[in-house]
Amino acid sequence: MDLLAAKSEAFNKGLRGRAFFYVVNASGGTFTAMAVQKDPRMNMNPQFPAYTEALGVKLTDIHAEEVSLHTACNLLHRASRNDYIEDDDDVLKMLDLDYMVNRRFSNFRF
Repeated sequence: MDLLAAKSEAFNKGLRGRAFFYVVNASGGTFTAMAVQKDPRMNMNPQFPAYTEALGVKLTDIHAEEVSLHTACNLLHRASRNDYIEDDDDVLKMLDLDYMVNRRFSNFRF
């Protein structure tokens, strides 16, 4: 497991299922991450700097935006391809979003 992935996993455990952070890409001076908030009462603003600090990543410019479910799935797929998460489908299941996406027909049987 990648060191950034291991640090992300440790950070996520501390959030106790209220939110999840994932590294998508870290190369060429660019760091891309995503966050999913499950508990609407959780204040996410202090979590972003806490996450980058936990990873040991120093940022000079931050851009945050809300994205669609489709874009979030694409980001998870990229994170999986880059070995920052083990399996994007497993993450979608953990986030209770797999039923909305169902792009791979995992329950389909002949």
